[in-house]
Amino acid sequence: MLRPLVTGIAATTTLYVSPSGTGSACSSAEPCSLDAAQTAVRSQNGSMSGDIVVQLADGVYRRTSPLRFTAADSGSDGYRVVWQAAPGARPVISGARQVTGWTVADSGKNVWKASVGTGIDTRQLYVDGRMATRARTTVNRADFTATGTGLRFGNSALSYLNNLAGQSRIELQGIGSFTDRYVPVQSISGNFITMKQPAWNNNTFGYDTIVNPYRKGPMYLENAYEFLDSPGEWYLSTGTGVLYYIPPSGKNMSTADVELPSCSHWCSSAAPTPRPRTTSPSPASRSPGRAGWGPAATRGTPTSRRGRISRATGTGRATRCRPASTGAPSSSRCARTGTRCPRPSRCRRPTRSASSATGS
Repeated sequence: MLRPLVTGIAATTTLYVSPSGTGSACSSAEPCSLDAAQTAVRSQNGSMSGDIVVQLADGVYRRTSPLRFTAADSGSDGYRVVWQAAPGARPVISGARQVTGWTVADSGKNVWKASVGTGIDTRQLYVDGRMATRARTTVNRADFTATGTGLRFGNSALSYLNNLAGQSRIELQGIGSFTDRYVPVQSISGNFITMKQPAWNNNTFGYDTIVNPYRKGPMYLENAYEFLDSPGEWYLSTGTGVLYYIPPSGKNMSTADVELPSCSHWCSSAAPTPRPRTTSPSPASRSPGRAGWGPAATRGTPTSRRGRISRATGTGRATRCRPASTGAPSSSRCARTGTRCPRPSRCRRPTRSASSATGS
């Protein structure tokens, strides 16, 4: 008598997570936190007989540090570890803290304030899902003369800059043809803005520099309370831990969702061994609230605004292809990479502007 062949079906282990989860059960009745789920995975993935699924319930998961995945979080014995949203759920993993408790700080200017505590410095703020503008003032390029260490100004209307508080937290932003550059200020006195190095040198050499852009876009000084004068602007006093904001007309600060990024990224992944990486949350999960750029670094922050130019990381030099030698600009090889230029006629050699060549 022949018996039917029974094929074994691997059982899937499901761990349940919710924003308010506690404990280590990670069950549907007692869901746990993200960190507890990760601990549970690591205790079970040494010898697996089926997939492990970490299922995220709906809601906002706030992180103060990244959720770090390594080879220790991967599957074994041919099975996977999968982090995914629960059916129909749209979980949000956020590196921001929600700001509440708003009160009026200056009724004349409609400035509101809220306490966020010290120990945090960020360059971004989101209000009802939109990034707000950091307090800034527009300056006229013609009012400044660049030197090897900073900018000199002679317009008496700018003399108030000499008396600004918190000068070392101020930044100069210059928008060019394809770059958006930031340089931190060191000090302001005697009608001269001294810039931090090597940020100033990095941003005054190369292509589309902050003092010699191909197209002269707007230039701003930003991140001072004194610049807080327009609806939608904000300023964070790191010394007192107070956040200031001017809401647009009609914005109700008692119901507005204000998110202050406090974590530069909510997740990181590294797999130093050949084991497969753990899969990350499904597309149903979202992750707003990245801090993006943190406090200004002394190297400066140039970024590109075209796909042709790679995102610079503080070098102050755009990566447009340039000729390998000092010969004719029709050279067809790029000095930076040694590869052939797709458009030889576009190759150029970077030039140091006269104003930035005077030394540091």
